[in-house]
Amino acid sequence: MDSARIDGILYDRGAYGQDRDVPAGAVDRRSAVGRVESRVASYDLREGEATYLKPGAPLYAVEGYDPSFRLAARRDGGWALYEVAHNPGAEKASELLDVGGKVESIGVEDTFEVGNTGPEEVATVRGQEKVGNIVDATLDAPLGQISRGSFRYLVVFHLEDGTRSIRWYELRSGELYLSENPSERDPYTGVVLPGAHREAIRRALPG
Repeated sequence: MDSARIDGILYDRGAYGQDRDVPAGAVDRRSAVGRVESRVASYDLREGEATYLKPGAPLYAVEGYDPSFRLAARRDGGWALYEVAHNPGAEKASELLDVGGKVESIGVEDTFEVGNTGPEEVATVRGQEKVGNIVDATLDAPLGQISRGSFRYLVVFHLEDGTRSIRWYELRSGELYLSENPSERDPYTGVVLPGAHREAIRRALPG
């Protein structure tokens, strides 16, 4: 996993092309939020450590997003997004998923249907009201422990700036994965979507 711990928050690089087409103008390069101090081969990172970013590498804020949710760093000649994987101070879903008022559409990817660039998007929820209702329900739902056993689907929040934010989703239970603490016995934290919004996602799927 491509991770870094900055200001007490563990960040992971986006899964399955989450950081494709990051607009360079969206990265606030006026001052770094933090810098990597050392590179280590461990997921249980301490402050300033990273698994792939080199020592001295700066991480920057991204325009329109709280730095506790999303940062950007140079990787492989472009920009890579790093989103919160664990924030010990988070008390609300919105602190782990800063997408309120920013989502254009919601996709569902099936990890059993994998193409050349990763899982295929097999369903899309569109419409400002429908999308807004699902996003609001997600961010208003209470944080709690979730199973995260063998999730098949990914919910893709297609954002208005052209980027994406992706989270694992369990179709039957409505559990949406948001965070994990690798040092805990039951590490997975997320929300459970209310029935009506869970059904809206299910109905968008083929078959």
